[in-house]
Amino acid sequence: MNRTLPALKEALEDWRDLASDRDAAESLLDFDVAAQRLERLRLHLDKLRGDPPQFDAMDLAAVLDDLSSAQRQRQQILEGNEVEVVVPTLRAFLFDDEESLEEKFAAYPARIRYAGHAILGELWGWAHIEQWPIYSQRALTGLRLLGWEVPKQDYPLFARAFADLRAFYEEGARVTPSAKLPLHLEIDQFLSWVNGTMPAQRPTPEASAPSPSERPRPAQRRSYALREFGAPYDVSSAPLSAWPDQPLAPPGPARLAEAEARIRQQLALPPAVIRRAAAHLLAGRHLILTGAPGTGKSHLATLLASELFGVHPMLVTATAEWSTFDVVGGLVPLAGAEGQLRYDVRPGVVYEALRRNWLLAEDGTVRRDPEGQPLRVGTTHEGRQWPGVWLIIDELNRADVDKAFGDLFTALESGTLRVPRAGVEASILIPLPRDFRIIATLNTRDRHFLFTLSDALKRRFAFVEVETPTDTDEERAILLHRTLAALHEQGLAAEEPALQSALAQLYPMAQLLRAFHPLGTAPLLAALRYVGAAQQLGAVKDEVLLQEAIIAEILPQLEGMRDLPLRLLATLTRGERDAALALLADALTHAYGDPLPLRTLHALAGFLAPALAERVATLQRSAPSDPALLNEALTLLDALRARADALPAPRWPQVAAQLDAWLAER
Repeated sequence: MNRTLPALKEALEDWRDLASDRDAAESLLDFDVAAQRLERLRLHLDKLRGDPPQFDAMDLAAVLDDLSSAQRQRQQILEGNEVEVVVPTLRAFLFDDEESLEEKFAAYPARIRYAGHAILGELWGWAHIEQWPIYSQRALTGLRLLGWEVPKQDYPLFARAFADLRAFYEEGARVTPSAKLPLHLEIDQFLSWVNGTMPAQRPTPEASAPSPSERPRPAQRRSYALREFGAPYDVSSAPLSAWPDQPLAPPGPARLAEAEARIRQQLALPPAVIRRAAAHLLAGRHLILTGAPGTGKSHLATLLASELFGVHPMLVTATAEWSTFDVVGGLVPLAGAEGQLRYDVRPGVVYEALRRNWLLAEDGTVRRDPEGQPLRVGTTHEGRQWPGVWLIIDELNRADVDKAFGDLFTALESGTLRVPRAGVEASILIPLPRDFRIIATLNTRDRHFLFTLSDALKRRFAFVEVETPTDTDEERAILLHRTLAALHEQGLAAEEPALQSALAQLYPMAQLLRAFHPLGTAPLLAALRYVGAAQQLGAVKDEVLLQEAIIAEILPQLEGMRDLPLRLLATLTRGERDAALALLADALTHAYGDPLPLRTLHALAGFLAPALAERVATLQRSAPSDPALLNEALTLLDALRARADALPAPRWPQVAAQLDAWLAER
């Protein structure tokens, strides 16, 4: 057993520190979800073991719903296997002792259609959780990140590495009561956490390509019946890894709960946002996420693809120069070996995403089975296998929609994209996979851009608003967790108490800024990362570092804020609460006909006393120039003065000076 892995030692220390903090553990870890999942699976697997005739198609579907690796193949497994055959086969695989573990994993992936090594490895672990680990891509990646070289598709070697980790893990105190999770399931949660927090590494050649002696013996190719649509078809000319196109499968309850938990470990979002987005995608719609800059729209888009639906998110950023050539593709001239000119196709971003989903012939067309169904294949990215690819377009508003997306509009309506081809035929049609989706992002400050979108695009895209966080405790925990993880990824030893102190000073002012101007989580995260990194250099006080971070990362987000709220903020950052409120009183008195002072009063009331904000809103709906209402506005301001102690007024001279400089330039 290797006891000299520094990454393992450090990860175990961080894991136990995190899990010992009850609030952080409940916010960032999903022990309860794992325990509930185990309870559901045990119920069905006990029926399979003890009373097989009672284990029916509904039980099989429920089991597949709880297997993360089966989400993409669930429907094919259910439709491609007769229940009368698959039930005794599964029971023999899981509970018969006549074959060794190596023999089982060499034979059974070929006996149950569409259920490969990964699905059976995960199911085996859940069925024997006290003795064996749960095989999953996250656990496999976690072991590799900690220093083990484990090949893919080899459960016995995976189990040996897991046993090595278990021996090391058991040397310290467990982080959950034994009654809550079995040890193997607790370690599985640890590996999932490692996979989400440690920096990714490219797999070693040994890890990604096992030697021939390590590979399980391949099953004999079957020229009969992979069943689809109730009919057999010949697959002798197609690889066994290909499968017919299928609609997007809904994630099972366990997968949905796990994905929500993982997404909310990284983004402060209400579950309703995740569920709304998932419902639109399942309904066949493509998605546009709107919201203020920094609210995590791009991050959410990639997590919806990878965590919730298990596909690879291909992320691109739109530019003003985009045209049909960049979106669909075109021909480019190339010089041959002897100097002759030839042409080749350069795929655009949409074509590139589509072709990664299909089994392509040499001429670029999609291969089909004898039933005429197009054949799908998975893709590999950074050593990980994915069953499909989705396209994520960041900052859609940068592109000229009419110039760049005209052909895409047609494709979204017809279900096929016409792409260029070098040769006799100038173009071919590539179908859109039935489970393929495009997710784009759009900043709220560019909301006017919505009115310029093509009607065809609006019909195919649903819009989901990603608002600034409302759960302050959750956001603070996520900010601290992600800052520590980001610094760790850079190889920096973060000082958590110092970061907590910086967050305690920064967060109240950030909440006040949000009352005046939309502000996402990303600028706060960038500011804390700067503080943590700058602390490594020493020699500068933490309060100075925080001001530098605010000037660099947060103040630029306030572009477009009006003069009055900026002057108010400049006064508060000098530590002068009374002067700030006097400034607002003067603006109300001398410019009451201007709606800006009332809007500023409303924003301040929303921060200090939401009940008073509605009374200010009533004034805003009245005639703004009516002098009789001035006394009411000043009375409301006096009511806010009684709550002024809750108004953040840090002494940040550098920030105040920067705001004053901005105001002087206007």
